[in-house]
Amino acid sequence: MKHKATPAHFPKKRLQQKSSFQPRRCRPPALALLLLALLSIACTEGVDFNPVPQISALSPATALVGTTAVTIDVTGRNFIRSSNVEVAGAILTTTFVSPTQLTATLPPSLLASPATIAVSVSTPGPGGGISTAKTFTVLAEGAVSATANPQVATYSFSSPRAATVTIEFGPDTSYGLRTASVALPVGGGQVDILVAGMTAFTTHHLRAVVEFPDGITHLDTDHTFTTGGLPPEKVPGLSVTQPSGFTPQPGVQLVHLNTPDTGVDAVVTDLAGNIVWFHDKLLGGPFPIQFLSNGNFLAVDSIRPFGALREFDPAVRAALGAVKRYVTPAGNVRFDAERAPHADHFWALALALAAADDSSAPATDFLSSGLPRPFSQAFLF
Repeated sequence: MKHKATPAHFPKKRLQQKSSFQPRRCRPPALALLLLALLSIACTEGVDFNPVPQISALSPATALVGTTAVTIDVTGRNFIRSSNVEVAGAILTTTFVSPTQLTATLPPSLLASPATIAVSVSTPGPGGGISTAKTFTVLAEGAVSATANPQVATYSFSSPRAATVTIEFGPDTSYGLRTASVALPVGGGQVDILVAGMTAFTTHHLRAVVEFPDGITHLDTDHTFTTGGLPPEKVPGLSVTQPSGFTPQPGVQLVHLNTPDTGVDAVVTDLAGNIVWFHDKLLGGPFPIQFLSNGNFLAVDSIRPFGALREFDPAVRAALGAVKRYVTPAGNVRFDAERAPHADHFWALALALAAADDSSAPATDFLSSGLPRPFSQAFLF
């Protein structure tokens, strides 16, 4: 028996009716932000962020070329056990000491030649970061050499960055005396400093003191220099008497010697009468002897330009500047100064200049500004 399928019939009107179901619309941006916020809270709950490290100083901050290795103390703050000392992105062997101190070793490869090394501290995340850098400077040892004057030495020193160089010297490693300071340019360079003021036939110790703009001071190694001096037959007889009631002032004495037979026409002595510099007449008379703007002496040789005594105590320059020049009603020139030490310094220099003068030289005066100029003997006698 066969059955026929009977098709279902729906009223046309019902099929045309719209469904009352409407799907709800989602807002993906708001939902995504909510999920990210919940995820962030879940991931960071109980996690501490590492602080950014900061460096305040390196010790030591300098080393000589050729040093095998240097261990430096890095002080600052916000250091943790995972902090590292870095040089140009390379991590050095680092030891954590405290939140304010790390130690690290600079290898010999970084100390092979003069250089400036940027040292910083890095701390890994979360948080962390890298500090600003401090400069470690590698310097070559200075050199001392003789000059034409057996009592004057040249101290040569170079630096890879800007610095101010002063030479301290004396009969032992206490030194006690200093030259004037000489500044190097921003990019560094070499200076050759004349060291005068050493007593004759004596071994002296010399050392460069290098001061950098960031407050770091470097002390060069100690050098020795043995001076020569005048032969006995040329040494003038000098004696110093300290009057009672007077206190000696710092400085030196420039003295002209009216001793044509000795071949020496000018000497400089310390306050004890020891000769610390001399000018041999065989090289030509010192015409004139002047102060430079930095307080040094400059002597112009009568035969050729000649740089002579340098690096004297600025107190001598101040003493000369205190001398006053007057013109009397009769038209005569007069120089006045306090008693010691101003008058002594002035007349010693005046005698040296007068002795170097000659009849063909123009007569000029001595200005109260402290810059001596050649003047005729008529102004002195």
